[in-house]
Amino acid sequence: MKLTALLFPLAVATALLTVAAAPPDALTLEVKEKKETATLKVGQEFKVILPTTDARYVWEISSNDVRYLKQTGKIAALPGGPTAGATVPFLGARPGRSRLSFAYVRPSDNGETITEDTREIMVTVKQ
Repeated sequence: MKLTALLFPLAVATALLTVAAAPPDALTLEVKEKKETATLKVGQEFKVILPTTDARYVWEISSNDVRYLKQTGKIAALPGGPTAGATVPFLGARPGRSRLSFAYVRPSDNGETITEDTREIMVTVKQ
């Protein structure tokens, strides 16, 4: 038997496994409305872009069901100054729904926070 006849099926099997193991394309959502929805697949990266208006305020996550949507990085400011926005990455962990809520807050001198804005995303993770 020729070596080529043995290598071809191996190459096809390797290519099929590579395609099957490749993660789904990333989904990016720029949150412009107070309430948004998003649908992604298990294993799919999900990036949220939040609006910013002032360097004194920061976005915080106020609710998320981590069983379905795992945060994979910290909330970070986008380059370009205080009005460029902020981003945070997630990963669809398993099928289900998560209500992802954010609060745009400014810490005060007495330790309390002042909320300037809120945003909510209903995220559905599918198989």
